Amino acid sequence: MFTALLATPVLRADQPSRTVAKQVVVPVVTIEAAHQQYWLGTVVEALEDRDQRWTLDSILTSEMQQRFVAIRGTYPNFSYTSSAYWLRCTVVSAQDILPHEWLIAAYYPSLEHVDFTIITPDGRRFHTQSGATIPLAEKILEHRYHLAYLPPMLHGDTLRVFIRVASRMTTAIPLDIITQRRLVENESVQMIPVWLYFGIALAMCCYNGFLAFALRDKAYLFYVLYIVFYGAFMFVSVNALVFQYFPLFAGLVPTLVTCLSLSGNVAALFFM
Repeated sequence: MFTALLATPVLRADQPSRTVAKQVVVPVVTIEAAHQQYWLGTVVEALEDRDQRWTLDSILTSEMQQRFVAIRGTYPNFSYTSSAYWLRCTVVSAQDILPHEWLIAAYYPSLEHVDFTIITPDGRRFHTQSGATIPLAEKILEHRYHLAYLPPMLHGDTLRVFIRVASRMTTAIPLDIITQRRLVENESVQMIPVWLYFGIALAMCCYNGFLAFALRDKAYLFYVLYIVFYGAFMFVSVNALVFQYFPLFAGLVPTLVTCLSLSGNVAALFFM
């Protein structure tokens, strides 16, 4: 799974632009038949909305479009922040695209608010609301990732993509454009080491629990608690499986992450 690294600085919306460009050049991604996945992490540009007050129409003005800046790093990562961020790119199709064939995916499940808007050449807007605060059943796919379908496209069509993200958790935004088939294939492969990890953690809990009972040694009991708290932290925060398997607890994730982290540290102090 993806984890947060260093924060990437971007230009804030309330800062003056140093240069005024006559024409705004937006990064372009070209979809071809030979590929099923395109990484957007280094392609998108970002704009910080520190007061969370900008609307899509606000950022579509020529002045605001000139304030977007390129991302430094493998993907947008703004760490903990109270700001909202707007991301943009342009998608060009080198083939015909069928409905529900291609998706835009944001791979950090803990993001609380993720809004996708796709604008076609004739001005139509396709809006998809996602995020950890949205019940799983209300998403376009019942998946912990944040997804939006690309509308049907003919060869040579161009789409403008805007994504607004706001979250109390780490605002890391790994992005790509991917076919629905490839998304399912990737998920199957990626989940193998995840479930293997939890299987090993369960085996360690059982073994050390047996030792704690047989030897009457509290140190083993605290070690079991440490494994349980740390495993639950991974389940809730890093792997974020809670969004997919226990969606009713999705709104409690920030609180759960804090409590599990503190509990794990306390348990570790007692068994060391």
